[in-house]
Amino acid sequence: MREYDRRFQELESRLRAETERLENEHRRRAAALEEQLESRVEKLAAQQRQEAAARAAAIEDLDHRNGQALRTQRGELVASIEQLESDLGRSDARTREALAQCAGNLEAMLRALREELSVEREALRGDKVGREDLADLMAELSMRLRGPLDQPQA
Repeated sequence: MREYDRRFQELESRLRAETERLENEHRRRAAALEEQLESRVEKLAAQQRQEAAARAAAIEDLDHRNGQALRTQRGELVASIEQLESDLGRSDARTREALAQCAGNLEAMLRALREELSVEREALRGDKVGREDLADLMAELSMRLRGPLDQPQA
Protein backbone atom coordinates (compact mmCIF):
# COMPACT_ATOMS: atom_id res chain seq x y z
CA MET A 1 0.00 0.00 0.00
CA ARG A 2 2.85 2.25 0.80
CA GLU A 3 4.37 1.32 -2.49
CA TYR A 4 1.21 2.38 -4.24
CA ASP A 5 1.01 5.47 -2.19
CA ARG A 6 4.59 6.36 -3.04
CA ARG A 7 3.98 5.63 -6.73
CA PHE A 8 0.90 7.80 -6.73
CA GLN A 9 2.85 10.58 -5.09
CA GLU A 10 5.65 10.17 -7.64
CA LEU A 11 3.12 10.07 -10.39
CA GLU A 12 1.37 13.07 -8.90
CA SER A 13 4.65 15.00 -8.57
CA ARG A 14 5.66 14.06 -12.13
CA LEU A 15 2.21 15.07 -13.28
CA ARG A 16 2.52 18.39 -11.46
CA ALA A 17 6.00 18.97 -12.87
CA GLU A 18 4.80 18.08 -16.37
CA THR A 19 1.76 20.31 -15.94
CA GLU A 20 3.95 23.18 -14.77
CA ARG A 21 6.35 22.59 -17.66
CA LEU A 22 3.45 22.56 -20.12
CA GLU A 23 1.93 25.64 -18.53
CA ASN A 24 5.30 27.45 -18.70
CA GLU A 25 5.81 26.40 -22.30
CA HIS A 26 2.24 27.39 -23.11
CA ARG A 27 2.81 30.80 -21.47
CA ARG A 28 6.10 31.21 -23.34
CA ARG A 29 4.47 30.31 -26.67
CA ALA A 30 1.46 32.53 -25.92
CA ALA A 31 3.81 35.41 -25.07
CA ALA A 32 5.79 34.81 -28.28
CA LEU A 33 2.55 34.70 -30.30
CA GLU A 34 1.34 37.80 -28.53
CA GLU A 35 4.60 39.60 -29.37
CA GLN A 36 4.35 38.51 -33.00
CA LEU A 37 0.72 39.59 -33.18
CA GLU A 38 1.50 42.93 -31.53
CA SER A 39 4.32 43.59 -33.99
CA ARG A 40 2.10 42.62 -36.93
CA VAL A 41 -0.74 44.78 -35.59
CA GLU A 42 1.68 47.68 -35.14
CA LYS A 43 2.98 47.20 -38.71
CA LEU A 44 -0.55 47.01 -40.06
CA ALA A 45 -1.57 50.09 -38.05
CA ALA A 46 1.50 51.95 -39.38
CA GLN A 47 0.65 50.88 -42.95
CA GLN A 48 -2.94 51.97 -42.44
CA ARG A 49 -1.80 55.36 -41.10
CA GLN A 50 0.58 55.75 -44.06
CA GLU A 51 -2.15 54.80 -46.53
CA ALA A 52 -4.60 57.16 -44.83
CA ALA A 53 -2.03 59.97 -44.93
CA ALA A 54 -1.24 59.22 -48.59
CA ARG A 55 -4.93 59.17 -49.49
CA ALA A 56 -5.56 62.36 -47.55
CA ALA A 57 -2.66 64.00 -49.41
CA ALA A 58 -4.00 62.68 -52.73
CA ILE A 59 -7.48 63.97 -51.91
CA GLU A 60 -6.05 67.34 -50.90
CA ASP A 61 -4.01 67.49 -54.12
CA LEU A 62 -7.05 66.53 -56.17
CA ASP A 63 -9.14 69.14 -54.37
CA HIS A 64 -6.45 71.74 -55.04
CA ARG A 65 -6.27 70.82 -58.74
CA ASN A 66 -10.07 70.87 -59.02
CA GLY A 67 -10.11 74.30 -57.39
CA GLN A 68 -7.51 75.57 -59.85
CA ALA A 69 -9.43 74.07 -62.79
CA LEU A 70 -12.62 75.67 -61.51
CA ARG A 71 -10.94 79.07 -61.14
CA THR A 72 -9.47 78.73 -64.64
CA GLN A 73 -12.84 77.82 -66.14
CA ARG A 74 -14.54 80.63 -64.23
CA GLY A 75 -11.94 83.07 -65.58
CA GLU A 76 -12.43 81.80 -69.12
CA LEU A 77 -16.22 82.10 -68.78
CA VAL A 78 -15.95 85.63 -67.40
CA ALA A 79 -13.61 86.58 -70.27
CA SER A 80 -16.03 85.03 -72.80
CA ILE A 81 -18.98 86.87 -71.27
CA GLU A 82 -17.06 90.15 -71.31
CA GLN A 83 -16.08 89.56 -74.95
CA LEU A 84 -19.71 88.80 -75.86
CA GLU A 85 -20.90 91.91 -74.03
CA SER A 86 -18.29 93.98 -75.85
CA ASP A 87 -19.25 92.48 -79.21
CA LEU A 88 -22.93 93.04 -78.43
CA GLY A 89 -22.22 96.66 -77.47
CA ARG A 90 -20.36 97.28 -80.73
CA SER A 91 -23.09 95.55 -82.72
CA ASP A 92 -25.75 97.56 -80.88
CA ALA A 93 -23.87 100.79 -81.62
CA ARG A 94 -23.54 99.87 -85.32
CA THR A 95 -27.23 98.98 -85.46
CA ARG A 96 -28.18 102.27 -83.82
CA GLU A 97 -25.98 104.18 -86.27
CA ALA A 98 -27.51 102.33 -89.24
CA LEU A 99 -31.01 102.97 -87.87
CA ALA A 100 -30.25 106.67 -87.37
CA GLN A 101 -28.86 106.86 -90.90
CA CYS A 102 -31.97 105.12 -92.29
CA ALA A 103 -34.18 107.50 -90.34
CA GLY A 104 -32.21 110.46 -91.73
CA ASN A 105 -32.49 109.09 -95.28
CA LEU A 106 -36.21 108.52 -94.80
CA GLU A 107 -36.68 112.07 -93.51
CA ALA A 108 -34.74 113.46 -96.48
CA MET A 109 -36.83 111.41 -98.90
CA LEU A 110 -40.02 112.53 -97.16
CA ARG A 111 -38.93 116.18 -97.39
CA ALA A 112 -38.11 115.75 -101.09
CA LEU A 113 -41.47 114.08 -101.71
CA ARG A 114 -43.30 116.86 -99.85
CA GLU A 115 -41.44 119.44 -101.90
CA GLU A 116 -42.37 117.61 -105.11
CA LEU A 117 -46.00 117.46 -104.01
CA SER A 118 -45.95 121.13 -103.14
CA VAL A 119 -44.50 121.99 -106.56
CA GLU A 120 -47.10 119.80 -108.30
CA ARG A 121 -49.90 121.37 -106.25
CA GLU A 122 -48.76 124.86 -107.20
CA ALA A 123 -48.53 123.78 -110.83
CA LEU A 124 -52.05 122.35 -110.67
CA ARG A 125 -53.39 125.51 -109.06
CA GLY A 126 -52.01 127.50 -111.92
CA ASP A 127 -53.46 125.08 -114.48
CA LYS A 128 -56.86 124.51 -112.89
CA VAL A 129 -60.02 125.59 -114.48
CA GLY A 130 -62.28 127.96 -112.60
CA ARG A 131 -65.88 127.08 -111.77
CA GLU A 132 -67.40 129.40 -114.28
CA ASP A 133 -65.11 128.20 -117.06
CA LEU A 134 -65.94 124.62 -116.19
CA ALA A 135 -69.68 125.41 -116.18
CA ASP A 136 -69.39 126.96 -119.65
CA LEU A 137 -67.45 123.94 -120.90
CA MET A 138 -70.08 121.58 -119.53
CA ALA A 139 -72.90 123.58 -121.07
CA GLU A 140 -71.17 123.56 -124.42
CA LEU A 141 -70.52 119.81 -124.16
CA SER A 142 -74.14 119.25 -123.26
CA MET A 143 -75.31 121.16 -126.27
CA ARG A 144 -73.00 119.36 -128.61
CA LEU A 145 -74.17 116.02 -127.32
CA ARG A 146 -77.80 116.99 -127.90
CA GLY A 147 -77.17 117.76 -131.43
CA PRO A 148 -77.77 120.67 -133.80
CA LEU A 149 -80.63 122.40 -132.11
CA ASP A 150 -80.51 126.01 -131.57
CA GLN A 151 -76.98 126.71 -130.76
CA PRO A 152 -76.23 130.09 -129.45
CA GLN A 153 -73.89 132.18 -131.43
CA ALA A 154 -71.05 133.49 -129.51
